[in-house]
Amino acid sequence: MSLEAKILEMALEEGCSLAGIAPAEPLLAAREHLLKRQKKGPGLPFSGKDILARTDPSLLLPEVKSILALSFDYRTPPPGNKPADTPRGRWSRFARVRDYHQVVGHKMARICARITALKPGAACKAYVDTGPLLDRAIASRAGLGFFGKNNCLLNEKLGSFTFLGEILLDFPLEPGSEKTGPDGCHRCRRCLDACPTAALTSPYCLDHSRCLSYLSQASEYIHPGLRPYMADGLYGCDLCQEACPYNQEKREEIDEDFLPLQDPYPPLLPLLALSKKDFAARYQESPIFWRGRSVLQRNAIIALGNMKAREAEPRLGRLLLEDPRPTIRGYSAWALGETGGSPGFRFLARAVEREKEPYVLQEITDALYRHQKANSL
Repeated sequence: MSLEAKILEMALEEGCSLAGIAPAEPLLAAREHLLKRQKKGPGLPFSGKDILARTDPSLLLPEVKSILALSFDYRTPPPGNKPADTPRGRWSRFARVRDYHQVVGHKMARICARITALKPGAACKAYVDTGPLLDRAIASRAGLGFFGKNNCLLNEKLGSFTFLGEILLDFPLEPGSEKTGPDGCHRCRRCLDACPTAALTSPYCLDHSRCLSYLSQASEYIHPGLRPYMADGLYGCDLCQEACPYNQEKREEIDEDFLPLQDPYPPLLPLLALSKKDFAARYQESPIFWRGRSVLQRNAIIALGNMKAREAEPRLGRLLLEDPRPTIRGYSAWALGETGGSPGFRFLARAVEREKEPYVLQEITDALYRHQKANSL
């Protein structure tokens, strides 16, 4: 068995769904694409500003000769119907499972240990969404899939519900064949049609400022016009992936390391009362944890507003009047303007007299206007 075959077999034995070998040359086409995007706007979300570091593996490991690209299937069982007993939110698939940084990181550590046992003294540097390199470009170069029209990496058998990682190696390996096929999507445009905000402005082009998955994870301000599109979503969005034909196949085999941790439809009201200590205890093993309590509570507040959940008005009112975080007060005011109940109006009327933060005061004023307009019809 060749060295390449041994390493790929070891990766699969350690829980990897797909493995391939990519050359370590700079990602020149991806670099050109990023430079063009940088000129047009603010760049890409959740990524470093150094385009050279994102596209040149030798800046991370100067002696790199090859890259082991890895894909981990995290498809989970269907969540079933959402109970109607109390206002509930919705997690995306990746938010329901154990933090992939931890799970995939442990799997990759075992793979590195076996590689160094096979090649004593070899340098192995592993990344799972933790370094600047473009994971999807490397995976595509290694033959693990092709870029879909929704910008996800698609594999004909596994679809796109996969976590990606790579291991930089200081010895040469024969690379696989790159998946260059945008035509793998053919004339299909289901992902574009499924996006409620039209964040997929055209095939292979994503406006992240309108992407619900990005908005639900980012700490930046969410425009009122986009908040209704978030519906009951708490973290992430699967709409474009769920619409994809490559994700329709049902598979019996599910990685036990990715069995769901979370109730797929968590009650929203308890989330508003989470202390920092409670949040850490409940979500420290979840991918939600790294974005923090405020992002989760903001999303829960928006979901309650979208549901027009009047039973939430007392808690939203307390947040509006008492919470030290201006962003939480502002979103609470917006939600109270959506719920439309008399208690909500009274909370808003009290808050407008005492609020000093201009942003929050504007949210309160807008909410009062919407509330009064709705109740005058």
